[in-house]
Amino acid sequence: MNPGSAENTTTAAGGFLAISIDDSSIHHYRDVGELLRDPHGGDTAIECFDRDGFRLVFELNGRGQPVAARRTAEAPDHQELARRIGSVIGKSRARLRAADHDDLPDVLQELGTLASAPYAESFEALRRPPYGHPPLEDPHDPNDGDWFHNCFTHGKCF
Repeated sequence: MNPGSAENTTTAAGGFLAISIDDSSIHHYRDVGELLRDPHGGDTAIECFDRDGFRLVFELNGRGQPVAARRTAEAPDHQELARRIGSVIGKSRARLRAADHDDLPDVLQELGTLASAPYAESFEALRRPPYGHPPLEDPHDPNDGDWFHNCFTHGKCF
């Protein structure tokens, strides 16, 4: 797929990562609809990137709501994206330690592996549990992910 293509890259390329602009949270979404249904989706300002690292911009409908995401022509910077994912992980460690769950040592070890992974590997890992989650069964349930997903991905350690 070419940059700037009219094709909706969020579905064709396996979704996208939404990274908060302050690098405090990260979430994988399958498509724009999933982002809009996520009760935490509008909690912070985000930048979005597809599987290949292209920055995405949203196409809006007549009411100003996002309906599709398109690649920009800007070249991907995989090193910067990997750095940002590492930054999110660094900032989330304190939240996770404060949550103090029994499986925390295993979680912190896995985060260390993810923090040093190339962008392509991180993208794939963030699509799957425990980072990602299956499609939202109940879009109104803020606890649709497990404790780790909600704490790491949303910064909501409830």
